Amino acid sequence: MKERVGYLFLAVIIALSGMMILAGVASASSNLEPASPDCWNTITIKKVTEPAGGTGFDFTIRWGSYIDSFTLNDQQTKKYTPNSHSVFTVTEAVKADHYLKNISCNGPTGALFNYDLQNRRVIIDLKTNKVDGNITCTFTNTRYGKITVYKFEDLDNDGQWDNEESPLSDWEFDLSGPKTGSGKTDSNGKLIFENLISGEYTVTENLEDEYTSTTGLMQNVTLNPNGAETLYFGNRRFAMDYGDLPGAYGLTLFSESGARHLPLEQGDVWLGTNRDVEYDGKPHNDAVGDDNDATNDEDGVVRGATWGGGMGVIMVTVNGPSCLMGWVDYATVTETLPTNLFKEFGFDYKFTDNFDKDGNSFSEKVIDNLLLTSAGTHEITFPLPTDFGGASVFARFRLSPAIPADGSEALNPVAENNGAYRCPSVGLTGLAHGGEVEDYVWTFGPTAIKIKQINAVQQHSALSFGWGLIGILINLSALWFIKRRRK
Repeated sequence: MKERVGYLFLAVIIALSGMMILAGVASASSNLEPASPDCWNTITIKKVTEPAGGTGFDFTIRWGSYIDSFTLNDQQTKKYTPNSHSVFTVTEAVKADHYLKNISCNGPTGALFNYDLQNRRVIIDLKTNKVDGNITCTFTNTRYGKITVYKFEDLDNDGQWDNEESPLSDWEFDLSGPKTGSGKTDSNGKLIFENLISGEYTVTENLEDEYTSTTGLMQNVTLNPNGAETLYFGNRRFAMDYGDLPGAYGLTLFSESGARHLPLEQGDVWLGTNRDVEYDGKPHNDAVGDDNDATNDEDGVVRGATWGGGMGVIMVTVNGPSCLMGWVDYATVTETLPTNLFKEFGFDYKFTDNFDKDGNSFSEKVIDNLLLTSAGTHEITFPLPTDFGGASVFARFRLSPAIPADGSEALNPVAENNGAYRCPSVGLTGLAHGGEVEDYVWTFGPTAIKIKQINAVQQHSALSFGWGLIGILINLSALWFIKRRRK
């Protein structure tokens, strides 16, 4: 009994498989009518390219179970004479350097054309209405175009890329139009949008907040088939206040992300009386690089006469609520293991956050976002080793506008009535909105403690005491003699 059930199940499976095969054959045959003496028609496929001369376009044509493949060049045709009332599908293969612009067919009344541009094909129905006659379908392809963008630093603000002007790298652009995209310029200031179909495009630069455009933020262009358009975008940095530490620090030039302050239209602050602006930092071995225009803008910080007794003293003048950062390069430290151990006093062209001297920890960041709530001159002190002296130091001070505590860090912070403020985050380098940077070189003699020790020894000298006593006796004798003569 079990064997009969098994055979019966196997027979059902075979029967179903046969029906599926027959159904597939029937489906393919449904689009095919055999050639007949009573039916006459032709199908011609034509290739057109823009610009002329395109080659190597592959096609397939299918009706029923019949499939054929062929290749056409520009202006070539392929003709079939099926003499059959069938449904035909003509498909073009993808070609890397061209895109299919359109498909157009013409033929006798009753012929039905279903265009599927996305899948690069047309379905020709001559079966529904039993159409006889000549059918022609033209596939038009266009070579892709490209748009090349160049970005440059327009030093003279004339909108032209001159020989002495440098490319700007890593600058982002957006493309809109028939095709969209985005990208960044390379080290040559170059960006290419490729494989573009023809049409109207807009290229837009993403402006950085330290620059202004000299050629416009957006440029429109008409891209023709196989077109190659080139666009130039110029930018110039705003004039800002830069530092002038020696080049060995690597903290001054824009290319080093040097310290710089962008002036504000309102709510701005600065150090001292003057603040000048430059197009770039001016490194100088004596930190006076930006004073070459005869304007001494570094007048906001004055050092104390001596920095003895473990304390540095400066007088800082500001014109409004502000925040002060300060660094003084006064110690040379070890660079090999163990690192950051004190070696001697004097600059080593770096500002060390922490170093060890005689078991104590010190930092060359001597002022860390000190809030100055009022305009005027402020005395500021900071810790130093007690034996500091006999050294030259470089210093950098950065002042930024204080921000109202319940406001936001905006380009134009406005003081509020409650007088509560907070400080922005500002480091040795980088951009700050508003404020000023001032760099200095100072030279110190022996410490005050050593001077006092020297004076104390002289005061206890027996020889000095003896000569002093003799001088007093001589003076008294002279006075006695003068009085005697007058009598």
